[in-house]
Amino acid sequence: MRTLLLLAAAFLTGACFAAEPAWQAVALPAEAQGKTLRAVAFAGAEHGWIAGDAGLCLATADGGKTWAVQATGSKANLRAVSFADTKCGFACGDGDPDAPAPRGHIVMGRPMKSATLLETADGGKTWKTHWVPTNFDVTAVAARSATEVQLANSGGASHLDGDNLRFNGKGFGSERIFRALFGVAVLDDRQRIGVGSPVCVGFMPTPTSPLYTDKRCRAIFSADGGKTWQASKGSEGSGRLCLRAVAARAGGLAVAVGDQGGVLRSEDAGKSWTAVDAGSKANLHAAAWGPADGQQILAVGDSGVVLASSDSGKTWTAEQAGKENLHGIALAGTAFIAVSEKGAAWRR
Repeated sequence: MRTLLLLAAAFLTGACFAAEPAWQAVALPAEAQGKTLRAVAFAGAEHGWIAGDAGLCLATADGGKTWAVQATGSKANLRAVSFADTKCGFACGDGDPDAPAPRGHIVMGRPMKSATLLETADGGKTWKTHWVPTNFDVTAVAARSATEVQLANSGGASHLDGDNLRFNGKGFGSERIFRALFGVAVLDDRQRIGVGSPVCVGFMPTPTSPLYTDKRCRAIFSADGGKTWQASKGSEGSGRLCLRAVAARAGGLAVAVGDQGGVLRSEDAGKSWTAVDAGSKANLHAAAWGPADGQQILAVGDSGVVLASSDSGKTWTAEQAGKENLHGIALAGTAFIAVSEKGAAWRR
């Protein structure tokens, strides 16, 4: 009898102290319900923003515990958001039905509407719209200041082409890079990284630029503030598999993630890369570093898959945050916030 009582007590104790799930749902405003949330960014531990469909922007001032809607005045599907500090920020996207006709690089067969760059100087209380001179998808933004903004773009799944797009506070600069970009990172005033597709589009006459002739290269880097770019070594992929995001930190350490569980590491600010087997075939869409004094990095992808590394991306373990496709992740102090389809957000 005593043995049975001890076993029962042990069972009840284990049940009472069962570990909580690593990822817990975050309550969001009703305006987020049913919308695809595509990106999340934080400036410090407390202030963060979520961007999504139909110009949706949510903001938090308590580390992601509570969120409120910020009016952007935009109808674009916002694909990315980046803040240089708690006041200066940008969000980008496309698909605004009120946008003017595009200028610059366009693709026939797509809606003839300019893409969107939203700018705020007051933490998102008010936003200013800049029309990006292209009808491409504007897929990523990385802001170091109000005058140092790097964008990424893509002509879509059937036209994996793109440009080096920069915003200097007044206008846009653009040069051909012959491949779609889906992720960008600004490390400092000179070093930048872009990741995306291999070269998939032909040109006449045939370009002689190494950015074109190195067709399988899926990562590029800049050492002059984004003015010129070079092909990265070791970033080759097979077929049309793309890299979808890059997370970089001071010192030049970077991790890129993409299709079919693709993970690459760089220790030299994106000049060269090494492939890593992360043990997953899920399509990965975003990655974020943990606190600056550690080696933690997380990547998120389809069907709620989360890959976690505690050794700067050398080895990975799998976690789960819901069941919907996860599109963005960011560090909020000592917590991570991830966002997904159907208006869901998760906190770890």
